Amino acid sequence: MRTPQGMRCRDLKSDRRKGQFWQDQFVAMARSHGCVAEDKQKGKESSAVAVSCDGGLILPDAQVSKLGVTVAVEVKHKDPTRHGQYGYEEYRLLDLVRYANATGMQVILAIHDHKLAGGRDVTHNRLRDWRWMDVTEMEKQHDYAAPGFTYFQGKPVVRRIRYWDALRFAPLADHPFFRDQPKRDVRLRDPSRPAGGQGMLFLR
Repeated sequence: MRTPQGMRCRDLKSDRRKGQFWQDQFVAMARSHGCVAEDKQKGKESSAVAVSCDGGLILPDAQVSKLGVTVAVEVKHKDPTRHGQYGYEEYRLLDLVRYANATGMQVILAIHDHKLAGGRDVTHNRLRDWRWMDVTEMEKQHDYAAPGFTYFQGKPVVRRIRYWDALRFAPLADHPFFRDQPKRDVRLRDPSRPAGGQGMLFLR
């Protein structure tokens, strides 16, 4: 059984503070690149939830909008395993896929790779250290899966973890949201109100 590297940290409160720090960094970085950005989880003791006909859905951490397109983003601060893979809980991935299918929005996993950044406790934020992948693409194919330790509702549990080669993830710096500057005469849409039939900028 593999142990996800996030379990190295035994202090869950400290781990959550670190996670919130990198959500804040992502939101600030997105805004600096001309996006309208909103953190859905900030200030909440438990995960923000949306309600659908299928029941509750845990919201991705953030939404970013640019030039009329909105993308939901799950933010993680982690590094690859010794096998060169990023791991992510299957139940959480499937929830994100359900959210993408229910809303029509694209949902991505954005990873701040602290191996690239220089260590788990770094505080500087460089765009070049971020990687991303569409969750619907992640759901279609993975490289490995096994039970592993994670946190669920604040308690350590064993859940199925999927793993993907880190090379499957694209540099966030290559994406139009973070490469192009917005046109000043284009009104950015409120990210909390997704538009119907919007296009997808995160196609690979």
